[in-house]
Amino acid sequence: MAKNKMTRTEFFVLSAIAIISLHLIQLFIKVDHAYLIEHRERFTSDERINTDVKADEAPKVILHVGPGKMGTTTIQNAMAMDLEELSKDNFCLYKPLEFVKIGRLINNDAHPEKYTVAEMLDHEEIKEMLDYFDHCHNMKQHMLLSSEALGHLETEVWEGVLKPSLKRWNITIAVGYRRFYSWAPSLWFQIMKKRVSKRWPKKDDEIIMSFHDWYRRGAQKKLDVLYTDSYIDHWKGLGIENFLIYNMHEDLNLMKHFYCSKLGLNHTCDKHSGTLSARHNVGHSLQSDRLACALYSHGYINSNKTNRVEAGKMISEFFSKKDTPLEQISPICFTDGEMNEVLKRSVEKEAELLPDFHISSKGMVTMADELHEDKDKNFCDVNITDVIDQHGKELKALFVYR
Repeated sequence: MAKNKMTRTEFFVLSAIAIISLHLIQLFIKVDHAYLIEHRERFTSDERINTDVKADEAPKVILHVGPGKMGTTTIQNAMAMDLEELSKDNFCLYKPLEFVKIGRLINNDAHPEKYTVAEMLDHEEIKEMLDYFDHCHNMKQHMLLSSEALGHLETEVWEGVLKPSLKRWNITIAVGYRRFYSWAPSLWFQIMKKRVSKRWPKKDDEIIMSFHDWYRRGAQKKLDVLYTDSYIDHWKGLGIENFLIYNMHEDLNLMKHFYCSKLGLNHTCDKHSGTLSARHNVGHSLQSDRLACALYSHGYINSNKTNRVEAGKMISEFFSKKDTPLEQISPICFTDGEMNEVLKRSVEKEAELLPDFHISSKGMVTMADELHEDKDKNFCDVNITDVIDQHGKELKALFVYR
């Protein structure tokens, strides 16, 4: 039986098809490679955060618990403004600023009313929140929550109120890192400013204590409890294994660092990549109030004519006109030994929490210089006695002739 022979025409047709197919394969490879290169960062980010939740995977909940004075207000305000972008990144957000209040409500140390777990679960705002969590879970979306009041949440409240709902997600606790020597004076300010009101002080706990006195008289234990490592230890005790630390010294643009580097988001990251994060809850000097209270106790200020806030403003204006900042008059500063202790504490905490950053060019090599630059601003207080000795008559006249 004769074999079928390929005609010349058939040979050329098949050769042409083979050549065209080869070119198409090469073109496809080039296009696909270019597409991967162009979108490499997006694929990497998606892989980190798993924004496309698979059917057999639990979505993630990122629970940001502080600590205070580590960009918490900035993050919370940004979340409230970024609802649309976060939704595009497959995040379902309960009212961000409302959750801050709920955090205080369920933290019995931070709320004047002491609720039981049963009372919390019957609270209308908490019921609304838990219902919304159900909605987010049904949508198979991630969640991002933030409240610094949850740093040391009681075990009973965690087990009875939040955990039963949040355990359906893979839980990651997000905490901030700020160098101890930068954070401690800021926390002192946050605590002491609550004592300022129009009413003149009647008790010692209504008077602002200098940072130096506050630090030396037992505040170090309080600082340890409220610092990042203590928050991590607490949540480990509640059974959490996954932690995320955002570093306030890594990037001046906090929200870019948080959304892009730490969460690996796309749309929300794009929104914050071009501009610096607005700073919120920034402190100012409390030294004028300290001097005002001292002048009041000396009988220089008539409480019927001038309240505490007004007196502080008048003192600030008085020294502004003199072109002599109050803070530069006979300041009382930390000793070299005390500054070395603060530096040692700061170094140890950074080495423990962020060892890779600590040994980098932005890490420990910059700490001593930063602390030295911050000394006059953060580690010196006004010598109230010397100020009154030098300017007492002028200050008395300032209020007598008001």
